[in-house]
Amino acid sequence: MGGDQWDALPSWAEPQRLAACVEFIVFARGGVPKPRAGYVMHAINAGHPASATAIRNAITHGDGEHAWLAPPVDTYIREHRIYHQ
Repeated sequence: MGGDQWDALPSWAEPQRLAACVEFIVFARGGVPKPRAGYVMHAINAGHPASATAIRNAITHGDGEHAWLAPPVDTYIREHRIYHQ
């Protein structure tokens, strides 16, 4: 996950259940993510510009196909109106 989602993790539904099952790999952009008690996290310094948040925002605002998504994934998201309000 990206650092933004790592920061938002406490606001997810039942994050402690997820923490009991997985070790998190966090792509750090511009800083080392802070450890969180009860969570195992591995930080990776990422130079790739892909951002799930940017993809969701682009789709929500009706932008065209996103270069970071495989065409079948993009089609599925649009057909099922995922990320639309």
